[in-house]
Amino acid sequence: MKSFLKVAAGVIALSLAQQASAANVRITGSTAFRAAAHRAIVAMLGGDSNVKMAHTGSTQTQSAMEGANFATFSGTISSTPFTVQVSWSGSVEGIAHLTGGNPTLYGTLQFIPTTSVSSTAGVANATLIGLSGGNPTTAESGTAKLAFSDVQQGSTQFISPSLSPPVQVGVAPFVWVANRGTTGIGGTGPGMTAQLARQLLSSGLVPKSMFTGAVADDPIVTPATGTYVLATGRNNLSGTRLTTLAETQYGVFTTVQQYKVTSTTGTAGGSGGTDPQIVNLQLWPVLPATGDLSVDPLNPGNGGYTSGGTMAGFMGFKGANVNVQDQDGNTQFTAPITLIGYMGAGDANTATNGTNQGIRMSYEGVSYTDATQNVVQNGQYTFWCYENLYSGSSPSADDNTVKAQLVTQMNNASILGTTAVTLGSMNVNRQTDGTVVGHN
Repeated sequence: MKSFLKVAAGVIALSLAQQASAANVRITGSTAFRAAAHRAIVAMLGGDSNVKMAHTGSTQTQSAMEGANFATFSGTISSTPFTVQVSWSGSVEGIAHLTGGNPTLYGTLQFIPTTSVSSTAGVANATLIGLSGGNPTTAESGTAKLAFSDVQQGSTQFISPSLSPPVQVGVAPFVWVANRGTTGIGGTGPGMTAQLARQLLSSGLVPKSMFTGAVADDPIVTPATGTYVLATGRNNLSGTRLTTLAETQYGVFTTVQQYKVTSTTGTAGGSGGTDPQIVNLQLWPVLPATGDLSVDPLNPGNGGYTSGGTMAGFMGFKGANVNVQDQDGNTQFTAPITLIGYMGAGDANTATNGTNQGIRMSYEGVSYTDATQNVVQNGQYTFWCYENLYSGSSPSADDNTVKAQLVTQMNNASILGTTAVTLGSMNVNRQTDGTVVGHN
């Protein structure tokens, strides 16, 4: 009997030790690539039926999990227990974290604790964590050794210390989107060009006639019918923004003029008599709330959204009668407007779905949708970047295991899904961010 108890105690002790020694890896970086990253993590940890999870999505669904900015997953790799915590901060901010840049600039990473994962595997059983001030309501601070980035380190301000060359894991397309209710721009109408993008981003607003060529759309010449097109976008720690500025030849370090939605009525994509509207648009202010990474405290208008998902949601509001304000909140004029922003393909799908009804725009005369990846693969559509997976200094063996697993998973088109393109399917290439696209 004593022998049996000793054996049983030993088994329990071993089990507890194995649980305690479960490998833990933290990842940060690109919000535009988070859906593909989440699918790859679930696949490498044993698939949906074997992975326990917690995330900040609003529902226990696949799409909500894929779109969450914070998530923690628990499963196994080759029978070894692993937990993977992700905190999607943006590509440039991800590189900043790996290089140990100034923490006062980009804050401290917050992760959902491993203890918060569901007790039952599967996305339908995921623990849902709320958000407060942009962070999970149940959170712990930490650092990451792996980061996805839409851009190369040399295109950012965080060039020292030099990180090891990244592994390219796919191609991320981007899309220009106009807000709900927009007419005459997007769809089958005129789209965005690099020239228009440079003008819009430098001034913050342009007459709609610059897109359509119609005098009736010029609010200066024809005030009764003309409207302005206003720019919105991401903050200066975003790879999506840097990719946009590189692709349009605007200049990756050149300041922009972007507007922030500060007041709305109704609900994005509202129906049943509710007509969602933007009430106030403010030139991005310089005075932040504590820890607000959306602002540039030195340059009015140069701030932007920290999440593509947040910006995508605002594309579900119309702009029938909007108060357009300066950085201090003083109304400059009130009029109908069109709001245009740039975002990753997944967020563009959210912005333009049947609920939000934003308007997808072409770029240089070519449209991109999930069903037309060939325009990226063959070089017609150039608004894309390589997705890079970087390691920080002295990654652990567990970090390297997860990195290798992610690279393997992302060679699979079903993992990348319809919002990213596999490297192996590309017939064209470019040397670095925003450079000329040529045939392989």
